[in-house]
Amino acid sequence: MLKISLRADGALAAHVLRCDHFGNLILDASPDLLDAAGAQPGRAVTVQHAGRAHSARYGATFADVAAGELLIYEDAERMIALAVNRGSAAELLGAGRDDELIVRPR
Repeated sequence: MLKISLRADGALAAHVLRCDHFGNLILDASPDLLDAAGAQPGRAVTVQHAGRAHSARYGATFADVAAGELLIYEDAERMIALAVNRGSAAELLGAGRDDELIVRPR
């Protein structure tokens, strides 16, 4: 079983539940947990996976970021998801099912 948590440093540790056919990554975290980590809509966050850090914007729609940029958002099932506008978050991050991602505000 995967365990979502707020780490001692305040970052959110979440896991990939699934990847859709567009390459969007659906996480096991709710918007409330992302907010508890200090992330604010419209602001930048850092997403870490496999020792690499990626810049993302916490937004509501794909139009909140330019083509090729990483977006973290609430999906239709009220879960946190990662996407790349006109691209694949799975490819960009090299992430797949059960992988842990660390999200922290910047």
